[in-house]
Amino acid sequence: MSHRDSVTVVTGATSGIGLDAAHRLASLGGTLVLVCRNEARGIPARDVVRAASHNPDVHLVTADLASFTQVREAGTRIAREWPRVTALVNNAGLANMQRTITEDGFELTLQVSHLSHFLLTHLLLDPLRAGRARVVTVASGAHWRGKLRRMGLEEILRGPERYRGLQAYCDAKLANVLFTFELARRERVHGITANALHPGTLSTGIWDRNRGWHYLVTRLLKLFMDEPGVGGGAAAWLATGPELEGITGTYFDQRRPARTLPDASDTALARELWDVSARAVGIA
Repeated sequence: MSHRDSVTVVTGATSGIGLDAAHRLASLGGTLVLVCRNEARGIPARDVVRAASHNPDVHLVTADLASFTQVREAGTRIAREWPRVTALVNNAGLANMQRTITEDGFELTLQVSHLSHFLLTHLLLDPLRAGRARVVTVASGAHWRGKLRRMGLEEILRGPERYRGLQAYCDAKLANVLFTFELARRERVHGITANALHPGTLSTGIWDRNRGWHYLVTRLLKLFMDEPGVGGGAAAWLATGPELEGITGTYFDQRRPARTLPDASDTALARELWDVSARAVGIA
């Protein structure tokens, strides 16, 4: 299939990895759907990608991933307008150092980074199956610090009272890998492939919502980080590279298959997380 016949959906496409991946994907041709939190940032991102790639078939769908209602509306719209999707890049994420509970009752980092991508992927299953799609989820090497066995999964997803922001981020990244591997197992029969990605240690904006010493430390560390294009290029490659045809259930460190935390390959934990996540987002 020519990439000009493709339909690719990218979340978190207003900056960083998502915006860089969007530029690369749009330049290949085909249809690109950017899922962004709001129009204020989404419209400029869409317009600059269109202009730079000379591809008019770049579209914006708004959804704040901190709201399941908005994710459902976005997923329903995408499935209606593009009934065949050939790639989904689950990229949006954040790292929040202050315990914040969303309108849906879940911890913000875990909802945005894991639960809402779980929900969006399910809402798009029919188009993804129709397109024998690739699902690429941007995880992180931080998943090695994830501890999803330390208490009940629902308690972790809802944000324990003794909250540690860095632990929540690592837990979300482990959830990304577990979700990817379980999706690969379940959807192989439908022709969907699913892979997870450590994009590198990059100078992106995921920490920018924090203040105080967290903000100062991350600003300093950014001086020693790679540019977002390193991760954006890897994400676009996983979504389109012909040499990856049929590759599924793999964790990549940028463009190389890599080891994961042993818990990430725990099929019982993956199934449990799947079931708890499904109940959390209201999927039967």
